[in-house]
Amino acid sequence: MNSYPYLRYDPDQQAPVPPADATKPATAVVLAPGASAYAGMMTSAADGSGKFGKDRPTIELQLAAVDGGSEPGSPSTVPMPKGSQYVDDSAVVTYWVTDQQTALY
Repeated sequence: MNSYPYLRYDPDQQAPVPPADATKPATAVVLAPGASAYAGMMTSAADGSGKFGKDRPTIELQLAAVDGGSEPGSPSTVPMPKGSQYVDDSAVVTYWVTDQQTALY
């Protein structure tokens, strides 16, 4: 898995949700056939410093280019857990990891 998932919570959003730099692995995550990769998303800052927050029923997900190029894969719309989640401009996403517990941020 290259990099981190490119997430957009607003159709007008120009850049994807930025990665949490502290979660960057030393090497790329390589999966065996049938294995899973995980990434987590912090949807808002705990201190309330984020702006432009809104409940979002879905998020758009794209995977980084396989060859490390600049063109990501085709986007998919993914429903948010529990019907919707509050997301603001302080949101960050983790890099891909191989276990679900590590993806929690």
